Amino acid sequence: MKLSIVIPTYNIELYIGRCIESVFSQGLDPKEFELIIVNDGTKDNSLSIVEEYKLQYPNIVIYTQKNAGLAATRNKGLTLAKGTYVYFLDGDDYLISNALSQVLAVMEEQDLDVIGFNTMLTASSKDMGLPSPTITIRDKDVVNGYAYIANSSYRNEAWWYMIRTEFLLNLGITFSEGQQLEDSLFTHRLLLNAERFAYTDVSIHRYFQRVDSIIHTREPNLYKQVINDFMLVILGYMPILQDISDAQIEDKLKQKCLQRVQCRQQSFVFFMMIRFLKSNLKYKFLQEVIPQLKKVNAYPMHALLGEEYSGLKYKVVVTMLNSKIGLRISFLLFRSKQKVFR
Repeated sequence: MKLSIVIPTYNIELYIGRCIESVFSQGLDPKEFELIIVNDGTKDNSLSIVEEYKLQYPNIVIYTQKNAGLAATRNKGLTLAKGTYVYFLDGDDYLISNALSQVLAVMEEQDLDVIGFNTMLTASSKDMGLPSPTITIRDKDVVNGYAYIANSSYRNEAWWYMIRTEFLLNLGITFSEGQQLEDSLFTHRLLLNAERFAYTDVSIHRYFQRVDSIIHTREPNLYKQVINDFMLVILGYMPILQDISDAQIEDKLKQKCLQRVQCRQQSFVFFMMIRFLKSNLKYKFLQEVIPQLKKVNAYPMHALLGEEYSGLKYKVVVTMLNSKIGLRISFLLFRSKQKVFR
């Protein structure tokens, strides 16, 4: 078995069929891959739809569990995987055609631990069936994870990467269960341990942005959960930054790597604060959070502005949020605009 594709499934009856069809348009020999559908206690017709597809495609593996969340569902899929390589795909997203067969071939030819590829945001199915451009990786394109992080605007999401299963299992890396934003820490640990990594700019993946995503929610009762999950990720970066500091690598590479990861950590601080301003949480909540951020040098956000966040909008907003007075003014302005402030 060459490849295991893991798809968590929970209340995605509108999307799961499209996702499965895109998987079976990858030019892969059905005998050489398995599609593992982990049913996370779905309450709609997702499971019935998957079972219909299994009648057509015997290499679909279905596992049902009580609802445990995305991270736990992915972790379960990994334990079931029999493929030499594994790929995590969300069931509301999809892939363009004949892409994974090329990615898999490159993984084998270059003996890679991890390969990354590009994605495109979409709100439709218009790219279903779109053929993939040719994917080519040269020997000089293969680097280690430190070099990749130091020199690229890498992404956090797991569906950007195909991974050698044995490499992942030997590291003991899993997704952090019981929280949102589980991809970021997983991806950093993955990349920093990769000895052979390559990236192609071909946009293989289509990210379908749903308006009901909890990360994009505007429901006040969910804001505190989202902000607490942001804090878990921000604090979770500390051992990663320490590992980079302790790494036996060239000092210039180490400093670039540290700057990139500190920037990524502080991006979570930035977007957490924006979500706080949009919430109905009291200012006291933020006052309790800021000392924790300062303790781990994640605030003020001095490492955020740079190559990835360089526009005037970011400069103005970060300057405001980094100031005690500016933060208070921002709070009052947001609450006044939303007519929530009392």
